[in-house]
Amino acid sequence: MLTAIALSVLLEATEANIINGMAKSGEAVMTRISTSRNFNDLGKSVLKCYHGTARYRSAHLLEAPWHKQRDYGADRSALIRISYAGASGQEYSMMVGLMGKQTQVRAAIQSDNAKVPASGKCALNDWTG
Repeated sequence: MLTAIALSVLLEATEANIINGMAKSGEAVMTRISTSRNFNDLGKSVLKCYHGTARYRSAHLLEAPWHKQRDYGADRSALIRISYAGASGQEYSMMVGLMGKQTQVRAAIQSDNAKVPASGKCALNDWTG
């Protein structure tokens, strides 16, 4: 399920050509993607994979295609910021590169300011699907 949602969101985001949080094809496109149920479900799933006890707040699409996708051999990608609360209620955020290639997806954390490190056991650390 996560793979299908991720591939759908990545395809739409990549086609929108988003740079620095602004869609070249228009703000309406970016708003539609960022507020879609699929996008929020994807953000929640990515967060739970890396921080199982965290509480999801929101996710924002920052860049698509992501400029580092070639480093991972991806053919579509997006950079997103996920805002969340830890078990103590402290607010945190992480930036994650999401990538797709054929029927596979993976993620790469670019930054995470949580005191508890992200799980190294998250299946998204490698190509899945």
